[in-house]
Amino acid sequence: MRTVNTKKLTLTAMFTALVYIGTMLAIPIPKTSGILNLGDSIIIISSVILGPFSGAFAGAIGASLGDLTWGAVHYIPATFIIKGAMGFIIGYLARSKSMKSIRRSAILAEIVMVISYFLYELIFLKLLIGDGGFGYAIFGIPFYVTQRMDAVVVSLWSIKYIQKHE
Repeated sequence: MRTVNTKKLTLTAMFTALVYIGTMLAIPIPKTSGILNLGDSIIIISSVILGPFSGAFAGAIGASLGDLTWGAVHYIPATFIIKGAMGFIIGYLARSKSMKSIRRSAILAEIVMVISYFLYELIFLKLLIGDGGFGYAIFGIPFYVTQRMDAVVVSLWSIKYIQKHE
Protein backbone atom coordinates (compact mmCIF):
# COMPACT_ATOMS: atom_id res chain seq x y z
CA MET A 1 0.00 0.00 0.00
CA ARG A 2 1.27 3.45 -0.91
CA THR A 3 1.58 6.03 1.87
CA VAL A 4 0.59 9.64 1.46
CA ASN A 5 3.26 12.26 2.06
CA THR A 6 1.19 14.78 4.02
CA LYS A 7 3.84 17.49 3.89
CA LYS A 8 4.17 17.28 0.10
CA LEU A 9 0.40 17.17 -0.36
CA THR A 10 -0.01 20.24 1.85
CA LEU A 11 2.78 22.15 0.05
CA THR A 12 1.28 21.23 -3.33
CA ALA A 13 -2.10 22.62 -2.26
CA MET A 14 -0.43 25.74 -0.84
CA PHE A 15 1.57 26.37 -4.03
CA THR A 16 -1.53 25.76 -6.16
CA ALA A 17 -3.29 28.49 -4.17
CA LEU A 18 -0.24 30.77 -4.46
CA VAL A 19 -0.11 30.30 -8.25
CA TYR A 20 -3.78 31.29 -8.36
CA ILE A 21 -3.16 34.36 -6.17
CA GLY A 22 -0.07 35.29 -8.20
CA THR A 23 -2.12 35.01 -11.38
CA MET A 24 -4.87 37.19 -9.95
CA LEU A 25 -2.44 39.95 -8.91
CA ALA A 26 -2.13 41.01 -12.51
CA ILE A 27 -2.04 43.82 -15.01
CA PRO A 28 -4.06 43.26 -18.21
CA ILE A 29 -2.02 43.53 -21.42
CA PRO A 30 -3.52 46.12 -23.78
CA LYS A 31 -5.04 44.87 -27.07
CA THR A 32 -4.61 41.21 -26.06
CA SER A 33 -6.41 38.96 -23.61
CA GLY A 34 -3.17 38.24 -21.74
CA ILE A 35 -2.09 39.48 -18.33
CA LEU A 36 1.22 40.25 -16.61
CA ASN A 37 1.35 38.44 -13.28
CA LEU A 38 3.49 36.62 -10.69
CA GLY A 39 2.02 33.17 -11.33
CA ASP A 40 4.98 31.94 -13.41
CA SER A 41 7.45 32.85 -10.66
CA ILE A 42 5.50 30.71 -8.23
CA ILE A 43 5.28 27.83 -10.74
CA ILE A 44 9.08 27.90 -11.04
CA ILE A 45 9.59 27.98 -7.27
CA SER A 46 7.05 25.22 -6.59
CA SER A 47 8.50 22.98 -9.30
CA VAL A 48 12.02 23.31 -7.91
CA ILE A 49 10.90 22.65 -4.34
CA LEU A 50 8.31 19.92 -5.00
CA GLY A 51 9.43 18.27 -8.24
CA PRO A 52 7.84 17.75 -11.64
CA PHE A 53 4.44 16.26 -10.78
CA SER A 54 3.50 18.61 -7.95
CA GLY A 55 4.90 21.58 -9.89
CA ALA A 56 2.82 20.58 -12.92
CA PHE A 57 -0.28 20.24 -10.76
CA ALA A 58 0.20 23.62 -9.06
CA GLY A 59 0.86 25.33 -12.39
CA ALA A 60 -2.00 23.71 -14.31
CA ILE A 61 -4.70 24.09 -11.65
CA GLY A 62 -3.65 27.41 -10.12
CA ALA A 63 -3.20 29.25 -13.42
CA SER A 64 -6.36 27.72 -14.95
CA LEU A 65 -8.42 28.85 -11.96
CA GLY A 66 -6.93 32.29 -12.51
CA ASP A 67 -8.11 32.28 -16.13
CA LEU A 68 -11.55 31.18 -14.97
CA THR A 69 -11.74 33.99 -12.42
CA TRP A 70 -10.48 36.55 -14.95
CA GLY A 71 -13.23 35.44 -17.31
CA ALA A 72 -10.72 34.19 -19.89
CA VAL A 73 -12.39 30.79 -20.21
CA HIS A 74 -11.16 30.44 -23.80
CA TYR A 75 -7.60 30.25 -22.40
CA ILE A 76 -8.27 27.51 -19.82
CA PRO A 77 -7.46 24.47 -22.04
CA ALA A 78 -4.19 26.03 -23.22
CA THR A 79 -3.25 27.29 -19.77
CA PHE A 80 -3.89 23.90 -18.17
CA ILE A 81 -1.59 22.13 -20.63
CA ILE A 82 1.06 24.85 -21.00
CA LYS A 83 1.46 25.76 -17.32
CA GLY A 84 1.37 22.08 -16.36
CA ALA A 85 4.11 21.38 -18.91
CA MET A 86 6.14 24.28 -17.55
CA GLY A 87 5.96 22.89 -14.03
CA PHE A 88 6.94 19.44 -15.21
CA ILE A 89 9.85 20.67 -17.37
CA ILE A 90 11.28 22.79 -14.56
CA GLY A 91 10.77 20.16 -11.86
CA TYR A 92 12.34 17.44 -14.00
CA LEU A 93 15.31 19.36 -15.38
CA ALA A 94 16.14 21.16 -12.12
CA ARG A 95 16.34 17.99 -10.00
CA SER A 96 19.94 18.73 -9.01
CA LYS A 97 18.72 22.03 -7.50
CA SER A 98 21.85 23.83 -8.73
CA MET A 99 21.24 27.43 -9.74
CA LYS A 100 22.57 26.63 -13.22
CA SER A 101 20.05 23.80 -13.77
CA ILE A 102 17.22 25.91 -12.30
CA ARG A 103 18.05 28.88 -14.53
CA ARG A 104 18.29 26.73 -17.66
CA SER A 105 15.09 24.82 -16.95
CA ALA A 106 13.15 28.01 -16.14
CA ILE A 107 14.31 29.73 -19.33
CA LEU A 108 13.50 26.65 -21.44
CA ALA A 109 10.04 26.33 -19.87
CA GLU A 110 9.32 30.02 -20.45
CA ILE A 111 10.39 29.74 -24.12
CA VAL A 112 8.07 26.74 -24.53
CA MET A 113 5.30 28.74 -22.88
CA VAL A 114 5.68 31.82 -25.12
CA ILE A 115 5.75 29.69 -28.28
CA SER A 116 2.79 27.60 -27.11
CA TYR A 117 0.59 30.61 -26.32
CA PHE A 118 1.61 32.21 -29.63
CA LEU A 119 0.47 29.10 -31.50
CA TYR A 120 -2.71 28.87 -29.44
CA GLU A 121 -3.61 32.49 -30.16
CA LEU A 122 -2.66 32.12 -33.80
CA ILE A 123 -4.65 28.95 -34.47
CA PHE A 124 -7.26 28.21 -31.83
CA LEU A 125 -8.50 31.62 -30.72
CA LYS A 126 -9.57 32.33 -34.28
CA LEU A 127 -11.58 29.10 -34.27
CA LEU A 128 -12.95 29.37 -30.72
CA ILE A 129 -14.00 32.99 -30.45
CA GLY A 130 -13.46 34.43 -33.91
CA ASP A 131 -10.70 36.65 -32.56
CA GLY A 132 -7.00 36.22 -32.93
CA GLY A 133 -4.92 35.62 -35.99
CA PHE A 134 -1.32 36.50 -36.72
CA GLY A 135 -1.47 40.18 -35.81
CA TYR A 136 -3.20 39.42 -32.52
CA ALA A 137 -0.73 36.67 -31.63
CA ILE A 138 2.41 38.57 -32.62
CA PHE A 139 1.33 41.71 -30.71
CA GLY A 140 1.43 39.83 -27.39
CA ILE A 141 4.96 38.43 -27.75
CA PRO A 142 6.88 41.44 -26.33
CA PHE A 143 4.59 41.52 -23.29
CA TYR A 144 4.87 37.77 -22.73
CA VAL A 145 8.67 37.81 -23.08
CA THR A 146 8.92 40.70 -20.61
CA GLN A 147 6.75 38.87 -18.09
CA ARG A 148 8.73 35.68 -18.50
CA MET A 149 12.07 37.42 -17.96
CA ASP A 150 10.64 38.99 -14.81
CA ALA A 151 9.35 35.60 -13.65
CA VAL A 152 12.76 33.97 -14.09
CA VAL A 153 14.56 36.77 -12.24
CA VAL A 154 12.07 36.87 -9.35
CA SER A 155 12.01 33.08 -8.97
CA LEU A 156 15.81 32.69 -9.13
CA TRP A 157 16.25 35.37 -6.49
CA SER A 158 13.57 33.72 -4.33
CA ILE A 159 15.05 30.23 -4.71
CA LYS A 160 18.54 31.49 -3.89
CA TYR A 161 17.14 33.11 -0.73
CA ILE A 162 15.25 29.93 0.23
CA GLN A 163 18.32 27.73 -0.33
CA LYS A 164 20.45 30.08 1.75
CA HIS A 165 18.03 29.94 4.69
CA GLU A 166 17.18 26.23 4.67
